[in-house]
Amino acid sequence: MRRYLSLYLVGLTALLLGLCIVIPMLIRLPDIQIPPRRYPVPNTYDYYKRLGDAASQLRRSDPKLEALLGYRPSHRRFHNASEYAYLQRAFAPFLKEYRRHLNQPCVVVLEYDLNYPLTELAGFRDMACAERFLMDYELRHGRSSSALERFDSMTRFSQQIRNEGGLIHLLGGIAITSLVMEPLTEHFAALDSAALERLVAICRQYEQARMPLVESVQVERYFGLSVIQQLREGTLPIDQDILGSKPPLSIRVPFIRKLVYPAALKGYDDYMKRVIAETRKPPWQRHAVNPPKSLSARLFVDILSPDFEPIWHKEAMEMARMRLLGCAAAIRLHKLRTGRYPARLEELNLGSMAIDPFTGQPFRYKTDPRKGFLLYSVGQDKRDDSGWRMPDHQTTGGDISVIPYRPSQSATSSGQSAPLGEPAWLR
Repeated sequence: MRRYLSLYLVGLTALLLGLCIVIPMLIRLPDIQIPPRRYPVPNTYDYYKRLGDAASQLRRSDPKLEALLGYRPSHRRFHNASEYAYLQRAFAPFLKEYRRHLNQPCVVVLEYDLNYPLTELAGFRDMACAERFLMDYELRHGRSSSALERFDSMTRFSQQIRNEGGLIHLLGGIAITSLVMEPLTEHFAALDSAALERLVAICRQYEQARMPLVESVQVERYFGLSVIQQLREGTLPIDQDILGSKPPLSIRVPFIRKLVYPAALKGYDDYMKRVIAETRKPPWQRHAVNPPKSLSARLFVDILSPDFEPIWHKEAMEMARMRLLGCAAAIRLHKLRTGRYPARLEELNLGSMAIDPFTGQPFRYKTDPRKGFLLYSVGQDKRDDSGWRMPDHQTTGGDISVIPYRPSQSATSSGQSAPLGEPAWLR
């Protein structure tokens, strides 16, 4: 009996010793380095942040500006010179100041903190709206040179405010580019050869300087890892406001949390690395990334990571629209100079600017002696719809043209998808 008791005590002792060794190994976090944020000195984003906050405050404090900028930009026009003059005067300090810093180093100021305020982004949107409205007025009154200077400045600004920023900065930059492209697509037919030449140069520069999406995804990876570590250490409150739903026991109970966090952190990091690897590929080669097998890691992926496929699509859409605009300007310029349209896009020597980001092949291009030329991207579904256009703000179905298709409200009032718009032939 004593021998069995001794064996039992030895076994129990060995088990306890084993647990003492294994448990610390289980709860030890993997060695994942989160590099500190580094900024140039001086950092232009510091100036931009103050400008954005001040611009947002100006709009909120001025009822007339609130009325002018509160409409959807694509549905708003200035019908008289007084509105143009008022907006130009109100925003002159902001629009003049941001231009002074366009050639200076700029890195987004950001902390890996869920509560970090990003109040400047609303002001950036107000500045872009002001530029967009001023451009529209100037293009309608034959002042294309001034409008193109605004377009050039604001597209460069949109790149700076996403440099080493998160996805929210990337999406803000894309929204700004979309806003200031609108007047040029609407008045494209009225641009003369000098304006077209300038437009081609701006689109070339934008193509060369475009910030890669993978940088923003890398920032999101570090942001998520930091949040998970803060939750584990208890420096970030674990509540419904943070997680978007009632936290499960595996997060709320400290002991269980200590056990599951290492696997969750590693699983989340492995998932984000796979997303980053896909994001590095050209848009037409990317594939969806499967979620982690670990339930705890999948929980944090659901909480902290967006669906990356729509973001990939937004990036490709911005690339397509800017490239189409530059290509169309080059085609018209070629026609004005030579009296004929190029037989193929390759004649224009545009490089990547002639490539459809949804296929990796040149944009679809056709000419007709009576109609002019037709240029379009096949879009996300990679199906050639012969130039029939996708409704604006829709993600699939139809092709993407230089001239966006905005169906009437009656066409979308039934709740169904709007019909495709006719092909946009240009001259």
